[in-house]
Amino acid sequence: MDTLPIIIIVCAPFLFVGVWCFVCWIISQVGGWAALAKKFPADGLPSGETLHGESLQLNGFCNYNSVMKMTLSEHGLHLAVMPIFVGHKPVMIPWSEIHRAVPRNFLWIKQVGFEIGDPKAATMRVLRKTYLRFPLPEI
Repeated sequence: MDTLPIIIIVCAPFLFVGVWCFVCWIISQVGGWAALAKKFPADGLPSGETLHGESLQLNGFCNYNSVMKMTLSEHGLHLAVMPIFVGHKPVMIPWSEIHRAVPRNFLWIKQVGFEIGDPKAATMRVLRKTYLRFPLPEI
């Protein structure tokens, strides 16, 4: 009996999980999430309105589609990615650190782009309907 197929069947799930964790970690480093988490670390889950399954784009190329949990607290915007995304610690961005919001449209999708931090630490885009729930001046 050949043991190679058995070894492949046993090792494949571990290899998949290892590759998944590595790719998620690389995305957090290259996409800017890790830097954002370092600058704006979250201390626990704040109280406030929580939106599940939200989407955002970070720094113009890193998309988090329907995997975001956003909590709109009185102190700021708390962002957490689904736990399966290794290397993505939760962040808490104070409302005072969200600047220069500009409406953006891509085909039929209405979005709002804004800068985080001053000096700019990152750029972010969210759906316009999500942005309108933020306690910020309407654009």
